Amino acid sequence: MKVPIRPTLGHTAALVSVPITWGTFTPALKLLQEDSSPPAALLNVGVHGVGAVALLGLFAFQTASRPTQDPLPMNEVTTIEPQSVDAQGDANKRMRAVRASVELGLLLFLGQILWIVGLEGISATESAVLVESAVVLVPLFVRRPPDVPVWKHWGPSVIAMLGISLLVGIGGEPAVAEPLLSGNPQIGDASSSLAAATFDASTAAEAPMAVAISFLAAASFAGHTTRTGEYDDVGSTTQALGQILVATILDAVYLLASSLEATTTWLSSATWPQLYELLLVAGWCGVVICGFATWAQSYAQKVYSNTQAALAYALEPVFAAAFAAFVVDEHLGSLQAAGGALVVLANLVATNTEE
Repeated sequence: MKVPIRPTLGHTAALVSVPITWGTFTPALKLLQEDSSPPAALLNVGVHGVGAVALLGLFAFQTASRPTQDPLPMNEVTTIEPQSVDAQGDANKRMRAVRASVELGLLLFLGQILWIVGLEGISATESAVLVESAVVLVPLFVRRPPDVPVWKHWGPSVIAMLGISLLVGIGGEPAVAEPLLSGNPQIGDASSSLAAATFDASTAAEAPMAVAISFLAAASFAGHTTRTGEYDDVGSTTQALGQILVATILDAVYLLASSLEATTTWLSSATWPQLYELLLVAGWCGVVICGFATWAQSYAQKVYSNTQAALAYALEPVFAAAFAAFVVDEHLGSLQAAGGALVVLANLVATNTEE
């Protein structure tokens, strides 16, 4: 547990900016999938690659702006400290930074690739709420204190399961994504009806797998939030840059190992507007979400606890639903809205559990 430190306005602004920026992630990807549908591996390489370049620029700027130590006056008596102690301390800091980069980069890679794959079978708002179940999992990753009742520790997960069952239509009419083609002005009414029926049937079949994949993404993001708080001794820019570089390398390996043919096929057949849209989404998600939000999370969690941070991140579905309604014209039905409200309520209850 962190030693209590009074957060500054900058720490609070950084914390709140994380759910706001991440709220644009799912609608942006859904819009890209609607018009271009590039392979998930290619998109992840682009997003993390752009984020790495942005953070490298920030790191170089901070390094160049760092003031150099003024030389001591000639008449000042100094003592020579053993250099071995400083060298050992620097080595430990470097090793700590490497560990943070590898661990957080792996969790970020898994969370984001699973999120994108799961998004192909459900709507943007459903995906945002399901993945945001990560904030319910965060307190469960922490050992239950002896003075905390079992129901209080695990209760939020039960509430979340009930909400998610309503959200995805378990026990009732399947809650599939609204047909994206119905809002496309380039498709006539008759063809839209046929396409919508086909979309509903295929999405209903894919929804359970998409939900399971989104839950795995939620678990990865929960681990990422928890472990970020454990590396609060690593500099914010160093931590953010290291994990994004690791995630970019893993993205490239994944692309070469499993998606090279699909990526090559898509690139060879993609039109300029599709490539432009990919670059636009990769630029936005890379700089704003991958670069800035990762840095902001690292910076904020130096003073905010994991559960306090998760409470702020619970606001992400609210912003995602607002952006989805504006960008891709998605709306939840009454039962789905009630389920989403229960999931958010479970998130708020869970994040009030003391670590």
